[in-house]
Amino acid sequence: MAGDVRINIQPFMRFTAQVRNTSGPIRTGLRQSGAIYLGFVRRRYVRNSRGGGDWPGLSPVTIKRRRRGNGSGSKAILRDTGTLLGALTRGGRGNQFRDTRRGVVVGYGGSGSVVRRRSRGKGGGGGATSTTSLADLAGIHNFGRGHIPQRQIIAEPDAQTLNQITQSITRGLVASLKQQTS
Repeated sequence: MAGDVRINIQPFMRFTAQVRNTSGPIRTGLRQSGAIYLGFVRRRYVRNSRGGGDWPGLSPVTIKRRRRGNGSGSKAILRDTGTLLGALTRGGRGNQFRDTRRGVVVGYGGSGSVVRRRSRGKGGGGGATSTTSLADLAGIHNFGRGHIPQRQIIAEPDAQTLNQITQSITRGLVASLKQQTS
């Protein structure tokens, strides 16, 4: 004789609602994973800017231009003003760190993300001043364009960082499941 089988799906419904929620252990795990990734990108940026990574070095023309005046301009790659690196800090000018329904978005593009650039003009001299978004400027360097070589800023996380991200999200999921079953 067949009997009725009843499955209480309320805990599952509460769990899926919490995934979309802007608070709770899952959201905390996602935010922590975003912070972990930003830390990775920032460390990678600093290492590469010092010549210890896979970014191509500065051209002799760029080095010469930086050494004008008192002759002490830096050879650090993409560190002339500190704007791109600063935007890789949560809350920094031009940083984007926001919740979405499916996770978090981190990178360039937050408030204060417009920069003024002075073009070199012909012969390396001063040209016109223009504005561009910090996200666009980062994209130019990230993918390369024209005479600017590719220097990947937003990169796949290494194994250690990926493991930390996975652990952070797993802790959030486990905590949420415990809340739903208690």
